[in-house]
Amino acid sequence: MAPMAKNGVAGTSNPAEKRKLVLLILRLQLAIAALMTVAVGCLVVPALLAAHRYDSAPHCATATQGPDCVALVPVTVASVGQVTGTRSGTSYWLELTGIGAGQTQFTPTSPDTGAGGLVSQARQGQQLTAVLWHGDLVEVESADTVAVDSGSPDIQARNWLGSFALPLGCLLGLLIMYLGKRRPDQRGTALAMTTGALVILNGPTFSILQDGSATRPSPLLALATFAGLCGLAVIVTAPWVLYARSKRRKHHKPSATRGPQDAMPHSRS
Repeated sequence: MAPMAKNGVAGTSNPAEKRKLVLLILRLQLAIAALMTVAVGCLVVPALLAAHRYDSAPHCATATQGPDCVALVPVTVASVGQVTGTRSGTSYWLELTGIGAGQTQFTPTSPDTGAGGLVSQARQGQQLTAVLWHGDLVEVESADTVAVDSGSPDIQARNWLGSFALPLGCLLGLLIMYLGKRRPDQRGTALAMTTGALVILNGPTFSILQDGSATRPSPLLALATFAGLCGLAVIVTAPWVLYARSKRRKHHKPSATRGPQDAMPHSRS
């Protein structure tokens, strides 16, 4: 026979069964997140190694390209192109001469795509320095200003690291939620669920910040992002925690001030 609810209506809800169902859903989500983390991890590791080889490679002795060195080639700006209506507003690219026959297109990546960067300030006929790696144009330099191509090893590693942060954040966040849901006390469960949600949110936040501010993979930015989210959570929840503590103190205060006469049982008359 189905248990009766407080209002007299029969119901089938059971806290233990609900808890088992939530744990089962978390296990399935953990398995999916683990598979995605491994799959993306198999791609991000080679990208990070390629970026390390590029960053540690010496400059070639001459403009002649080599397999294990970075070539610096003087180039000339043939034209400057632009397209409006992109995510960053107006994006620019260059057509360069001096790298082999014909023209070579240089498409910078964020945050070098918009106005104010080297590419947007370049003019037809201007002399620049092209950075070649394994025959590919990866950077353009002018004095102390550098613009990075979207095909640069650093950019590829940055993009893959940002993609890797999404499933990894989900995996770690769901794991914290799963372990917290197994705890018997509600306070520990609530803390674990909040922490897990912050870890999951850290993935996309880190990816967006890294894409808009860095031209190299930045693992330290992930830690800074998580610290910022934790600080925001403390600021938001601090008033509620202080209010709950003050309310508990007021609730326990009368029992602490009871006199000896209150503790003695009353005799029957």
